[in-house]
Amino acid sequence: MTGDAGIALIHTRVSQMGFVWTARHLEAGIDGQIEIRDDQTGEVKNCVVHVQSKAVEKHFLGDTEDRVEFRFEEKHIDYWMGGNAPVIVVVSRPSTDEAYWKDVRAWFRNAANRASRKVSFDRKKDVFDRTARRALIELAEPQDAGHYFEPEPLAETLVSNLVEVWVRADCVFYAQTPVDSEWQFDQVVGATPDRALWAVRRDTVISFEDLNDPRFARVVEQGTVERHDLEYWSDTDDPSDRNLFVQLLNRALRAHLHRHDVRYDFDRKLFLFVPNDGLKSRDWSYAMIKEEASRKVFERRIRDGRTSWCRHSAFVPHFLRAEGRWMLEIVPTYVFTTDGVEGHPKTAKLMKKIKAIEKNKALLGQVYMWADVLSRNEGLFEEEEGVLQFGRPLEFRLDVGLRDDQWIANDETEQETDAAARGLFE
Repeated sequence: MTGDAGIALIHTRVSQMGFVWTARHLEAGIDGQIEIRDDQTGEVKNCVVHVQSKAVEKHFLGDTEDRVEFRFEEKHIDYWMGGNAPVIVVVSRPSTDEAYWKDVRAWFRNAANRASRKVSFDRKKDVFDRTARRALIELAEPQDAGHYFEPEPLAETLVSNLVEVWVRADCVFYAQTPVDSEWQFDQVVGATPDRALWAVRRDTVISFEDLNDPRFARVVEQGTVERHDLEYWSDTDDPSDRNLFVQLLNRALRAHLHRHDVRYDFDRKLFLFVPNDGLKSRDWSYAMIKEEASRKVFERRIRDGRTSWCRHSAFVPHFLRAEGRWMLEIVPTYVFTTDGVEGHPKTAKLMKKIKAIEKNKALLGQVYMWADVLSRNEGLFEEEEGVLQFGRPLEFRLDVGLRDDQWIANDETEQETDAAARGLFE
C-alpha cells in the first residue's frame, strides 16, 4: 500500500507539471515513464524519462534536516546504466506528502557514488514538484531534437526598499527669519535638532509648528508668517521649494526616530542605533513577510576584557516623490565604533567582512526591520503622535519572473546570518 501511495503521489506531481504519466505493470527496476508535454499547446513530444519509485512509510535512510539518502540494489543500478533512456528515482513519504528526485545515470557515473550504491537527495533543491519541470524537459529532450518549449508563465512579487510616507499635518507655516542657519534658529528657540520641526534656508523658515507662537518671536520677522496648505509644499514642482520641503521632512524624520534611540550622524549622513549607558547589546523584533524575526541593532564585542568593536545597525535615508506620493528610500548599512561613538580604525575591513556573508534575505530583513522602526509612530512628545507616518516596504507585482531555486542558493535565516557574522569577527 505504501508503494501504491508513492506511485499515486508521482502521478499527481507529474500531472501538475503538465506532463503525461504512464505506469508499468511489470516490475524490472522501472515503475513508469513521464512523457514530456508542452502545457501551452498541449502537444506531446515523444520524449520520455523512466521513473523508479521508492516510497517509505516512516523514515528515510540517512534522514536529516537537510538531506535524505537511499540505497539501491546493484542489479537495478546496472539496469539503469545499461539502457539508452534517462532514468530518475523518486523517493517519497506519502504520509507527509514529501517527494525528492535525482537523475541516477548522472549520479552513478561517479565511481564513489557507484561503489556506495547510495543516492543523496537535497531537501530543498531536489523536491519533486512543478519546480522540477524545466530540469525534466532538459533531461528528456535529445540535444538535436529542435523542440522549443515556451517559458513557464511565472508571476513575481518584488519587495522594494521604499516605504510610503504620510504627513500628519494640515498646513505648513512660512516666514522670514533674520538667522541664516538651522543651528542658530535652534539655539535661539532652545530646541535640539532632534526636537525641531522646521527647516531654514538663508532668510526663510518653514515649519510644521505654528510660527506665530511666542517662542519664535526672536527668530521670525513680525508680520511675515503665512499659513500654506500642505499640498502646495508637498506637490510643488519648484526645485528650490521642493528641496526646502525635503529638508523639513528630514528634520521631522530625526524627531520621529529620536525616541527609539536612533540618531542622525551628520558626518556619516545616516541614521544609526546609539548604545545605552552600559553598551549592552540590543535586539529589535519585527515582522517579515511570513515570519517573525529579530536582529541585533547594537552589539559590543569584548576581547581580553576590552571592547574590540561596537556594531550599529544604520541606514542612509533619501526622500523622493513618485506617482504623486512621497516615499523614503532605506539603504541599510552598518557603523563600527570603538566605544559606541568614535569610528573604528578598521571599519573598512569589518564592513567588507559582513557584506561578504550577507545575502538577499539578510538585506531584506534589514529593510523590514527599519520599516518596523519607522512605523512605531510614538509621538514627538509623550502624549502626541508623530508628524510622519510610514508604511511597510512597497511591493511590485510583475507578470514575468525567475525561479530563485533554479539560479541562486537558498538564503540563510536572519539568525544564521547573525551567527555567521559573529564567527567571522572572532
